[in-house]
Amino acid sequence: MAYCYGCGKIIDDEFAFCPHCNAKRLDQYDREVEVEFKGDKYLVRDNGAVYRMHRPGRRRSSVDENWTFGRHEKSTGYMYIGSH
Repeated sequence: MAYCYGCGKIIDDEFAFCPHCNAKRLDQYDREVEVEFKGDKYLVRDNGAVYRMHRPGRRRSSVDENWTFGRHEKSTGYMYIGSH
């Protein structure tokens, strides 16, 4: 059993997507790599999930230290984290 990232409901391990809200599962991935982009360090999984590590000396952001698939940008159709 696992919790859905999208709606928080308990779902069976057999589902790749939540049957309640169709969200992807955070815990289903094969590979995780650490990358650095513009001074920020991230963990990125092959299922599309991103985890931004908090940089000491900077204000903590709402996307720091949380796994996310990002937010959908309506004008471009891309998913993003942060403000751009």
